[in-house]
Amino acid sequence: MSACRSTSVGSSLVRREKITPAIAALASRHHDYGVKAEDYQPVGAALLGRSTKVWRCVHAGNE
Repeated sequence: MSACRSTSVGSSLVRREKITPAIAALASRHHDYGVKAEDYQPVGAALLGRSTKVWRCVHAGNE
């Protein structure tokens, strides 16, 4: 799959007001999922890597 392929998730990452409610809901469930402090670094790195690709595509006009 192309990093510049348009997806609802990719588009939402660029529009913070659309993704914020979903992130807030997920955060409120973390305790139930058994998330530990050491889980945040690898997941955060993966999310940042993807959002960086989306950011580049959007700003290059390839969304």
